[in-house]
Amino acid sequence: MKQARLQDSYQVLHIIFAAVIVAVMAYSAVFSPSRGGHAIPSQYSLLTGESTASTGMSRAFSSIVRLDFNKALSYNPYSLSVFAFFFAQLWMRVLFFIFYARWGDKRLVAGDIVLSLVLFLWCFKDLIAAMYA
Repeated sequence: MKQARLQDSYQVLHIIFAAVIVAVMAYSAVFSPSRGGHAIPSQYSLLTGESTASTGMSRAFSSIVRLDFNKALSYNPYSLSVFAFFFAQLWMRVLFFIFYARWGDKRLVAGDIVLSLVLFLWCFKDLIAAMYA
């Protein structure tokens, strides 16, 4: 019985993570990448007047969902790799949901964790380095 509950929790996490990623992509599609087009401004920039390594990420994501990659890079040079992480994670959530429902092998959970961690480090490495430079 415990294993069934673990399986259900793991599957629920896939659904929640996929829904959050779809919501972020929908937000990016709804709001224009032009300045002032996003409903949620950067609180750090509003308080300090400074920009950070993640400045322009929302506008860049809006450009990416519109397939304007050059514009996205002009808003934030790290945007394509960060977006790639979320895009890959969306597909991983779908695939691991299906695989786990079919086979239920705990090695899939371990593989999911390792693959997600490696993907995160690879996609965010430049952004993280820029934040501490």
